[in-house]
Amino acid sequence: MPSTILARRPDLAQSTQRIRELVAHEKIAESAFYPSITLTANAGWASEALSDLLEWDSREFSLG
Repeated sequence: MPSTILARRPDLAQSTQRIRELVAHEKIAESAFYPSITLTANAGWASEALSDLLEWDSREFSLG
């Protein structure tokens, strides 16, 4: 039977799609076993007076 005829069969197309879904779910489940690492950073300027805002001592940053 030619492959083009097999590709048009709805039962085979449905089975193929189901296998793809199961493989995707398996990969998601496998990834849950590995730790997740998140690194964030913030930087900016803060000052009580507007005139001191651009001073080097007004800078602030955080890593977390």
